[in-house]
Amino acid sequence: MRVQILCAAFILALCSTAAALPRESLGVFDTLKLKNFQPESRLQVPEHPIVRARYPVIDSHSHTYLRGEEIHRWVRMMKACNVRKVVILTGAYGEGTLGEIIEDYLGKYPNHFQIWAKIDDRGIDEPDYPERAARSVEEAYRLGARGIGEYKDMGWGFGGDRKKGRKGLNIDDPRWDLALETAGRLGMPISIHTADMEDCYYPLTATSELGVSGAPWNVYERIGKGVMPRAEVLNTRNRAVQKHPNTIFIGCHVGNLSHDLNELGRLLEQYPNFNIDISARAWDLGRQPFTARRFFIRYQDRILFGTDLGPDEEMYRGWFRLLETEDEFFRVPDAAWWMNYGLNLPDEVLRKVYYGNAVRLFKDMGTISW
Repeated sequence: MRVQILCAAFILALCSTAAALPRESLGVFDTLKLKNFQPESRLQVPEHPIVRARYPVIDSHSHTYLRGEEIHRWVRMMKACNVRKVVILTGAYGEGTLGEIIEDYLGKYPNHFQIWAKIDDRGIDEPDYPERAARSVEEAYRLGARGIGEYKDMGWGFGGDRKKGRKGLNIDDPRWDLALETAGRLGMPISIHTADMEDCYYPLTATSELGVSGAPWNVYERIGKGVMPRAEVLNTRNRAVQKHPNTIFIGCHVGNLSHDLNELGRLLEQYPNFNIDISARAWDLGRQPFTARRFFIRYQDRILFGTDLGPDEEMYRGWFRLLETEDEFFRVPDAAWWMNYGLNLPDEVLRKVYYGNAVRLFKDMGTISW
């Protein structure tokens, strides 16, 4: 027993001595906050900046970022980058708000923009709501809108009241059946954002994949407290797509399955009326260049170019570099903390993704030449 006590005392003495020794300084990293860590690459590899897209581009996912006279500046950016048309997902309905947006954009540049609307979400519990929702789609088409979106459901639904604790409509709710059928009859696609990035449904810890980049969208603490689990939200979309085979659906942000392209491919094969845009997911596609390239080639008829990042020349050029080159270890426009790699897509795939699929799926795209 005495020997054991002496051994224990010796070990404690060693630990105390080690703790007393000064720790080697890590310089700035002793105090630097993770959110401020922005490493610069020392890698020397070929770079191929892209000023203009190789083929004409239709941006299938944008919003009313600029209004009034600022729209002229947007069009100048588009011309500089070879972006021929931009789809504006307004989230607006009615002759007032939607009508004003249509006049603002199409009144100035009828060939450069296409306007999409949203379904009226007022009074969702009233008996006549399904008919009113369908009429709002017809009115949007009459005013000049040619699609519906962006419908966005992070798990709470659409048209509810968070303050009163009243859940809104999910996309597969029967109260929207008539509206979605009306959109299909009129040839108006549905741009749908259901759930969000996979990492946003895990607790924020030292192992969070997206780190600081994903923190603003994290919903882990709200799951079961008004927010549906991620799989359930995605299933509402899948059921709606299956229920309305004559309506075209566009899954925003690589269908929020950019982390699992095999599963996304399975859904594209299962639902022929389901397509995707690639907006705001360059950071995920560019870290899996071999898998993503194979995916683009296999599903080249179902993928639409989109950005969702606001009008900016360098943003567009970053996208073009990702899709057109095989550059290594560079930052894409919506970068997370890691670097990305170019996909070097074949020309026939680029043409379809850049403009061909949009021309085929969307009505009244008109000419794509200046």
